[in-house]
Amino acid sequence: MKTFTFKKMDAFATATSGGNPAAAVYLDSMESITEPEMQQIARELKGFVSEVGYIARIAPDAFKIRYFSSEKEVQFCGHATIAIMHDLVTQDPGLASLEQILLQTNKGVFAAPFGYLEDPATGSGNAALGYHLQRRGHWNGTPIRLEQNADLENPNIVRLSSIADAKHGIRVIFGGGAIVRIEGRYCL
Repeated sequence: MKTFTFKKMDAFATATSGGNPAAAVYLDSMESITEPEMQQIARELKGFVSEVGYIARIAPDAFKIRYFSSEKEVQFCGHATIAIMHDLVTQDPGLASLEQILLQTNKGVFAAPFGYLEDPATGSGNAALGYHLQRRGHWNGTPIRLEQNADLENPNIVRLSSIADAKHGIRVIFGGGAIVRIEGRYCL
């Protein structure tokens, strides 16, 4: 039997809001799990989380991450990235002291299949909003806080800011916190 460190986290959550649920499976290396096993775990978690992020350290300042929904591997998942990186940085003081952490993801653009419901707080969706606001002259790139949720008393919080980018002019960046709701071992 294989076992992995597992956490169910809510990205962009506060103590009173639900956030955007994702699971994290922490690996010693990407070779310690097969694609069918990744898909099996994601299928077993259907309805519990939207996506599962599988993450392994590949250098002192770098990680590789892959994302699976219950249906298939997806190219990118912003809320899983936020939750996992928030967890890693808060648990490892060495990571917190780094100026930059590299994250190797799949190439391409995430596009959800038809019928796939979006969660209540999305970093990648709000990043697109940030670009739109900047191009229209409605935002100067200083940090802003976006609150989303049907329950206005308990919002999910996404943070946006921008940085100068020599190639593209600006780069909108998003972030937020995460709350670990469940942690333990996942057994296959």
